[in-house]
Amino acid sequence: SCYICRMKIEIPLTFDDITIDQIQAHGEQELGPIDLVEAYSTTTRNELLQFPKTAIDKAAAHLSKILDSPTQKHFKQFKLDGVEYGFIPDWGALTGGEYIDLSAYIDNPIENAHKILCILYRPIIKGAGDFWNIEPYTGTKRAEAFRKAPAGLYFGAIAFFLTTRRDSVLNSLKSLQDQLTKTLTPNKRRFKMSSLRSGLGITSSSKRQEAT
Repeated sequence: SCYICRMKIEIPLTFDDITIDQIQAHGEQELGPIDLVEAYSTTTRNELLQFPKTAIDKAAAHLSKILDSPTQKHFKQFKLDGVEYGFIPDWGALTGGEYIDLSAYIDNPIENAHKILCILYRPIIKGAGDFWNIEPYTGTKRAEAFRKAPAGLYFGAIAFFLTTRRDSVLNSLKSLQDQLTKTLTPNKRRFKMSSLRSGLGITSSSKRQEAT
């Protein structure tokens, strides 16, 4: 039997098998078949060059299919390298350091995916089930470990984070709107209410969410 016949292209079977470092290798760029397979395969480029083009095209088509339907299930807790991690349990207790770093990293969500996960998930120090405490935030020193975390975990966490932020903005607007209704005169109230409906006052936040 020939050498090529004994070789095989190993690629993720489902989106849940894709890791953070693989989507980072892919990045935001459009990749041709061989580059796409290389980004998600354990096979080296030199080895891939020895495969029939039909095999590479088939692997690339499979990858394109699963990448078009990313898993977005949110996990409150998960284990990585023997460490039990918990999602931030209380957004009301979000620290300035957490907020500043999340705001900075979210501008490049794929490149900084491991750092974002390192902020959103930290080792559980107490509790189980639906109640837990996590380690205080001291920076992203654990970030490198998250490069091997499932990409689906990241997409689920981001979807939950953005939904939570959106709900927080909407609740704040409703509270402000109620307060304006109680305190402003009818003429001023009409102007202010239309301003709120058009999004004035949250432009920066809205643009950041849209861009993300």
